[in-house]
Amino acid sequence: MTHESQSPASQIAELQARLLRQLEQTDLRLVSAAGEVELVRMEEADAPGHFRLIEENRQHLREWLGWLDVTVQAENLREFIAEARSRTRDEGAIEWAIRHGGQPVGVISFHEIEWSARLASIGYWLAKPATGRGLATAALRTVVAFAFETLGLKTVRARIAPGNVRSAALVRRLGFRVVGMIERGKSCTGAWWRTRCSNSRIPLAELWACPSGHVVGLSLARLGRFAVTLVSRGLWLPGFAQAREWRLRIADCASRGAGKGGRELTGRMHARSSRPSRL
Repeated sequence: MTHESQSPASQIAELQARLLRQLEQTDLRLVSAAGEVELVRMEEADAPGHFRLIEENRQHLREWLGWLDVTVQAENLREFIAEARSRTRDEGAIEWAIRHGGQPVGVISFHEIEWSARLASIGYWLAKPATGRGLATAALRTVVAFAFETLGLKTVRARIAPGNVRSAALVRRLGFRVVGMIERGKSCTGAWWRTRCSNSRIPLAELWACPSGHVVGLSLARLGRFAVTLVSRGLWLPGFAQAREWRLRIADCASRGAGKGGRELTGRMHARSSRPSRL
C-alpha cells in the first residue's frame, strides 16, 4: 500500500514512527554534508552555556527576536528546553544546538510539525562571530534534508520579520518563497512560544515556505560536487564570465525546482568540461 493510499491516521502514525526511530537511534543528532556543523538536540543542562551565548549576542539578535525580551536568565531558557523536549514525540518540537568546531554557535529548531499537513515550522539564530561563513546555510540545509528525506514531510515553513534581509536571503537560497503574512501571536504553538509571540515587538511576519520538490542544494548538491571534482582535477576551470553564467543558470534552475533544468545544466557543464581550460 502506497503512502498516498493510507488513511490520514495511518499516515500520521507512520510519520511519528519515523521521528521516534530517529530519536531512539541517534537522539536526532545531525551532521551537515561537508561536516562544518553538527546539530545536537539540546538538553536542560545546555541552558547556562547557551544563555551566555545569547547575552554575548543580545544586541545582534534583539532586532529580530522578540522573545529575547522575556529571556532574562538561564532559568527561562532551561524551562523552554524542557518544554520543547516534552513536545518532541507528539508535536515534533526539536531544539538543535548548532556546533562548529565543537563549540555552540547558535540554534535551529522545529517549533512544531503539523502531522496532517506534513509540514514543519522552523526557526534559527546564529551568534554574530559565526555569521558570513556559510554555517547557517549548512545548518538549514541539513534540517531541511532531515525533514524531507528522513521524515517524509512535504513542506518546511519559516516566519521572518519584514526587513530581516539576511534571514530572507538565507531561506531564499534554499528555495523558500513568500506565501503570505501572519500577525503577531499567530502560528505559534506551546505555552512558551505563545507567551513569547504575544510579547514580541515584531507585529507582522512574512511566512516563507519550501515544498519538498523545490529545495535548492538537495537535488543540486550532486551538481555542485561534480563541478568541484572537475575543477580539482584540472578538467574545467571557469573564467569570471563563465562562472557568472553558471551561477545565473543554477539560480534559474533552482527557481524552477532543479528538475529538467538541473539535468540540462549538468549536461551542458559536462560538455564544457571537455574543452581546454584557460588560465
